[in-house]
Amino acid sequence: MDSFDFYRHSEDLKVIDAIILLIDLDPGDVTWVGNYTLSRDPGNGYRDNFKPPEFKAAFSIVTTAIMAGKLPAIKRYKAFEAGQFGFLEDLQEDEDRAQQYEIDYNNLPDDIDLTLLSGGRRFHFKVEPDWSQSTVSKVSFCLWLSERGIKSKFFLPDSQENAVDLNGPGYLDPGHKCYSSKLAAAIHAWEAVSKSDWENSPKTVIKLLEEWLENNYQDYEWLIYRGNKNSTGVKETAKTVNWRPNEGA
Repeated sequence: MDSFDFYRHSEDLKVIDAIILLIDLDPGDVTWVGNYTLSRDPGNGYRDNFKPPEFKAAFSIVTTAIMAGKLPAIKRYKAFEAGQFGFLEDLQEDEDRAQQYEIDYNNLPDDIDLTLLSGGRRFHFKVEPDWSQSTVSKVSFCLWLSERGIKSKFFLPDSQENAVDLNGPGYLDPGHKCYSSKLAAAIHAWEAVSKSDWENSPKTVIKLLEEWLENNYQDYEWLIYRGNKNSTGVKETAKTVNWRPNEGA
């Protein structure tokens, strides 16, 4: 069996693993490092960080549904004891002990500076759940995906062809054999700026495009040169997309 087979036979999944599987990646091969960023070992002994556009979309819709109560999940929150350093990982892993501290993970207040008192001990909690420890039932997750028509090779291999694809069109899917990060950057820049209030902006269209590309360059290999922003690529792409070429710089 490959690693995917083990996940297929699991009744419950960590939320972050479910999201990674949803975009057809193997949680055994990649690690979530935060800020919509994944990390993998390409085989040279060094970790390679990357930001698949579909991961951001999947992460957003799944975690939002959980927080809204539309997708059932067991939420875990990182905590630390007042006066102590570091988060108490065992607090969210041991539910019996959590009950001892009168902690209800699913009904915590939204106060960002939360302090809970229990037995004379105080604990501070992060407001957002720890998605690497929170879990979701695979059955519930598949049902939620099916109800929304979201396509998934892993969870719903027999899903309809016209279901929603988080990757979008093939030319925007990094997993497609003909994917071009240059084309994807141009299309996403056009979509973002064209939907903005560009007509009332004091800046030219090409300037707005350049700013968007500069702020999102890490998502596109075409815009990265030796780990830094490819300024030439930014200008080239903005020039290609610009629908007001006579407007000036």
